Amino acid sequence: MKKYIPLCLLATLGLGFLSPLYADLPISTNWPKSYQKSEFTTRFLRTIGWLNPDTFYVAGSQGTILYTADAGKTWQEQASPVQNSWQWLNGLYFKNSKEGYAVGYKGLLLKTADGGRTWQTVNSNQTVDLYAVQFSNDQNGVAVGDQGTILHTTDGGNNWTSVTTPTGLALNAVAFANATQGIAVGERGVILRTTDGGQTWTREKSGNKNDLYSIAFADPKTAVAVGNKGTILRSNNGGLAWKHEQNKDLEKELERVRLTSVSFAGKHMAAAVGGFGTILVSKDGGNSWQKMESPVKKELQAVSFVNNSVGLIVGRDGIILRTNNGAKAWEQVPNPMIDNLRKMFG
Repeated sequence: MKKYIPLCLLATLGLGFLSPLYADLPISTNWPKSYQKSEFTTRFLRTIGWLNPDTFYVAGSQGTILYTADAGKTWQEQASPVQNSWQWLNGLYFKNSKEGYAVGYKGLLLKTADGGRTWQTVNSNQTVDLYAVQFSNDQNGVAVGDQGTILHTTDGGNNWTSVTTPTGLALNAVAFANATQGIAVGERGVILRTTDGGQTWTREKSGNKNDLYSIAFADPKTAVAVGNKGTILRSNNGGLAWKHEQNKDLEKELERVRLTSVSFAGKHMAAAVGGFGTILVSKDGGNSWQKMESPVKKELQAVSFVNNSVGLIVGRDGIILRTNNGAKAWEQVPNPMIDNLRKMFG
């Protein structure tokens, strides 16, 4: 039985190089599953994991894991233990050059011991969605998710246990400043803080009711959290107190923008991304922010820097952007999903 690419699919993909005349071209059932209609249309990149400035991974919907070893010039799609349309990978983190972890749908927890070439499922003993994972050192790690879930490992990720938390709200992100000090943020402005590497957590007042989606440290004292309606919160005392930071000229424009991710490139330079291709930059440690010209208009999901110069942004429809100059400019880099679809139609 032949499968066809409907016209609405092409419109969804925004692929101007395909004419409406090709709307009913047959799709071979022998093509790789990941490029058939039901899979391709919903690819959404959500998270980034670095090994070094040239080697990194991105992951997202349908268990997608993409890999580059040449700074994004070419990409390979890695075999993933999960490829169902509802199984998203939401968080990705490499604690060293070999070992990394990914988390996602309904307690999904993946591990690699060979630098990301192969991945295996780890039992998390959870059924709630997990949204982020990070290690504070080689042995100590934390994963966060729905219903205030926090998982903690003290043996490098071999075993994970659930810890008691002071909230039942979803936790969307977690970050560590050092081996002991960390912050988790989430639904309705919730902010949790740990000073013992994730074993215990206390709730801090954020002064904000908007959902928070990301948290990043510039140093142990300076942290920035971002979220819905353009929310930007900054702490200068390690997360004990928070202040709303925003450029008044941008405040009205950002009211409709969900800021999904923030990352520091050194102590002073930072970038935040979100809906409508929004890219914001700060040159003073998150005190003030300016909007940058963006090469895309679709939702951006994650931004991450591996050093003071090299950073990556990923988002909807397989968008991948890269900077080599500390967020001064971003360029779109190749994506194998788009490239393979072009090859299929010449």
